[in-house]
Amino acid sequence: MREATKKIHSVSDSMVNAKLGFAMSDERVWAEGLLIFYEVFKFLEEAIDRLRPKNEYFDRFQKVLEGIDRKAAFESDLYFYYGPHWKKTCYQPRSSVSDYIKHLKTLEAREPLRLLAYIYHLYMGLLSGGQIIKRKRDIKTKITKGATNIFGFVIPSCVLNRAFNITSSTSKSGHQGNAATDIRIEGRSISSIKKDIVFTMNDISADLSKDERVSLIDESILVFTWNNKVVSTIQVSWFDAFRNVATNPFVAFILLGLLGSMWYLLFLRWVEP
Repeated sequence: MREATKKIHSVSDSMVNAKLGFAMSDERVWAEGLLIFYEVFKFLEEAIDRLRPKNEYFDRFQKVLEGIDRKAAFESDLYFYYGPHWKKTCYQPRSSVSDYIKHLKTLEAREPLRLLAYIYHLYMGLLSGGQIIKRKRDIKTKITKGATNIFGFVIPSCVLNRAFNITSSTSKSGHQGNAATDIRIEGRSISSIKKDIVFTMNDISADLSKDERVSLIDESILVFTWNNKVVSTIQVSWFDAFRNVATNPFVAFILLGLLGSMWYLLFLRWVEP
């Protein structure tokens, strides 16, 4: 599966880095990404519950994923960004997400085994690239707080959120909008969970026929195709880039310093005899 998806996985990584990676400093992009993938993780976790009583493979994955199910975490983040009535006021799955879920429903009804490809790749992505984005966002938060302590100013997040249709509420989980990527299980590290997922997938594959393994590989390619399709709908403009700089005290201070230095040097040159 890893070898077969290597090429499209690389394309997917580039797209995620370009779009969701931008969410390191843009809460609107981050919140939009959460809205997109909430529906996918929600469906997969509910499908596991439906299928596990009649299919041992899904029962195995349910045990491996116990404690890292993301539905409630996504909902907590969306509550944080969009307020307690987010499902009524702003939640409308875009057509690409609806098509994605329609495809997953078809698989559950006709070829449920293929859903294992989505479970495997989505959770491995969350535990890999998702953790990288989380660390970047954590660093950004620390830098912003540090700049605030040093320079004594910051634009309140509630002001920015209201201006750009993001509601600042108290997160029920206390994770402040990062619950979806915040995975902490006592006695289990991120690396150990990933190893358990890989082991489970390999163990299941050993029980499958050649045709079944081929079908899983084929569907693995479609996992990234669908993910790329929905991620591509996230709009990131030059205005977003400008707003990120303008609302980040640390970055803004550095740029102002550079502009001031350039002006000073040009002024000195201009007044020279």
